[in-house]
Amino acid sequence: MAITTNNLTVVSPAIASNETHYGPGMAQKTPQPNKSEPDSSQGRPAVTTPSTDRILINELEGANEEIREVARQIREVDHTMDVIAQNLEKMTISLETIVKQYPPYLQNDKERVAALRQFNGLRQMIDKLTVPAPEDTPAKILGDKKMYPQAGDWEFPSGKGRAPVTLRHQPVHAGAGGLDLPDLSIDASDASVQKAFGQMTRSHQALRQRRDAFAGDANRAMASFF
Repeated sequence: MAITTNNLTVVSPAIASNETHYGPGMAQKTPQPNKSEPDSSQGRPAVTTPSTDRILINELEGANEEIREVARQIREVDHTMDVIAQNLEKMTISLETIVKQYPPYLQNDKERVAALRQFNGLRQMIDKLTVPAPEDTPAKILGDKKMYPQAGDWEFPSGKGRAPVTLRHQPVHAGAGGLDLPDLSIDASDASVQKAFGQMTRSHQALRQRRDAFAGDANRAMASFF
């Protein structure tokens, strides 16, 4: 089954059950005693070897678990990018409230101060969302390499004899090299707010481009398992 989120399609493998399923031509084999050993009638238990079919099914079940975990982590990265997109929209609206107000707010008007506080709070939230975990997970592609050495590309082995799949670094943190979001003080001038409002278009565009690139990498990564 394929699940599509924006441009991201995550393939969800069938859930392995405790029952053994046999495909066409795969008849269930009954374990046979090892004829090189005495049987139980001679006072020793019979030695059996596992069915070859069962060994292959065990390998498939293990692979499915691995694929499900990668798919879950990829969905988390896509969800984080979605939350960041929502925050960008709210930040833009906060600045628009000030820029389009007529007559203009005074510097210390409570509505103006509240809008700038909301803007700064959302900016900080974006940075928190992109802090990479200590573990090696796909979320590392979102972070700032200058601040977090573990941030960067994420690689995962795709299967026997295949090159590892790579999710490339797609920095969407608030600072330079990421979304390059304006950093405004509560008493920022009208000119500074107007300039910041103009910058938000570029930040939206940067997020959109990096999210599209991530979706392409993620879809190729999941396809490589099949």
